[in-house]
Amino acid sequence: MLGGSKDPPLLRIISTGSAPRGERMASSLKSSHVVSDRPRRLEGFSYKGRHRYFVTICTRDRVPVFEEATHASWVTTQIQQLFEPTHFAVLAFCVMPDHVHLLFEGLTTDADLKATMHNWKQRTGFAWKQTNGGRLWQEGFYDHVLREFDSVPGVVRYIVDNPIRRGFGSSYPYVGSSRYTRPELDGAADWYPQRDLTTALSDRRRGGSLDPPPDMTG
Repeated sequence: MLGGSKDPPLLRIISTGSAPRGERMASSLKSSHVVSDRPRRLEGFSYKGRHRYFVTICTRDRVPVFEEATHASWVTTQIQQLFEPTHFAVLAFCVMPDHVHLLFEGLTTDADLKATMHNWKQRTGFAWKQTNGGRLWQEGFYDHVLREFDSVPGVVRYIVDNPIRRGFGSSYPYVGSSRYTRPELDGAADWYPQRDLTTALSDRRRGGSLDPPPDMTG
């Protein structure tokens, strides 16, 4: 992770909406096994500016290349080093064996998610091919654009709990943030009453990309 920060506690970055709506959005990511060649973007939206995005990137053919600790550590380092200069904060991320979850916040009006993701995937993909051969990433990426009523804690909780759902335990090392410490991320469950976080919610998120990500918990 990127070390200590003087930013305010996570509670202060929570958007104005209620936890259940954010949990609906995060929970909807588990609803489909469909993997398209290139996920579609939200029509008419520029993906530029001070917005928050929940992004998922899958490895090519969902091959679990990040089961190897050296590979998982490497891509974690690439998240920490390469996104920081691009006008984005990585509020939370998690590297799983065959996919990566990221929660971004654009810090300037020039913050361009599509360009940033293209460049990051290109750089990491090239480095991977030089060292290991073959293609690392599936084309494109899945995204959900968070609206003002979406819950940031709900998304963070989904990301942080992903390893737990897969049976890797709560001390999984490839979870982090460019702004917050691991204990702050792990404390996301305390941001709202437990009854809100455990409500079974299955409504499809509106306003994100047209194709939901595949099931990331199996």
